[in-house]
Amino acid sequence: MTADAKAAYDLARRLADPDRKKAANRAYYLANKEKVLAKNRQWALDNADLLVARRAEQRDRWLQYGRTYQPRHPEVGRLGTARYRARRQGNLTKSDWQDLLSEFDGRCAYCNVKSDSLQIEHMLPISRGGTHNKANVVPACGTCNRRKGALTPLEYLARTSPSL
Repeated sequence: MTADAKAAYDLARRLADPDRKKAANRAYYLANKEKVLAKNRQWALDNADLLVARRAEQRDRWLQYGRTYQPRHPEVGRLGTARYRARRQGNLTKSDWQDLLSEFDGRCAYCNVKSDSLQIEHMLPISRGGTHNKANVVPACGTCNRRKGALTPLEYLARTSPSL
């Protein structure tokens, strides 16, 4: 059998049963772990320039991929940002919100108007470091919620009630 024929035979055998080759490689590694690791370390030392070049090339490929992917898929970035902010800022469950509505008897926390369409209002706005949890949320009518904006309750009340 010629060298080319043997190489073709070996390739066909490996392709026909890849799990057999993986098992053989794994068995060799387990039996000769220190020898394999020492050989890998020596190869890395001998080829340090090649490794640096490969890492730089891989970094450049990933950066280019990110630059082209993000403009084509902006929704992915927005979802990631929303998930990050939600994790960072706490969580308000539906039952927490229902508890708050019953505590306030379905009334706005600022103008005391009873309404079926109260909104979640953050006393300390998220934009100013507030969290999205029960301790920082009150029900508010749409008018009060929009008027308050990013003010704290004291700033809002001082603006709407100059006598305070």
